[in-house]
Amino acid sequence: VFMTDTRFQSATLNTSTGHNNQWTIHTADDIFISTHLVLATGGWTNNCLANIHRAGSTTPLCRPLPLTVTVEQATYFQPKPSSSLDWTPPAFPILLSLREPLLTYTRRVV
Repeated sequence: VFMTDTRFQSATLNTSTGHNNQWTIHTADDIFISTHLVLATGGWTNNCLANIHRAGSTTPLCRPLPLTVTVEQATYFQPKPSSSLDWTPPAFPILLSLREPLLTYTRRVV
């Protein structure tokens, strides 16, 4: 199940016999059972990690990560028709303005 705009509350890993490492995942709206857990939580990562436990324990399974959350402005430019660059995925160039006046241009070559 892929869910967007869903508030994660907790996840519990059940490793007892017959459960085959099942996750019980609690969201604000529902409870799910799964064999895999993937969280894309951005700045809320450490809050979420603190609420992931093994069944019968209150100790988090993961340590907090040393994250620095930043706000970035994504900007996309349409290439000129005469451009010789490959603008198709996965070679699409990435432009990052890290700080003034530095501009970083990265082109992934596959």
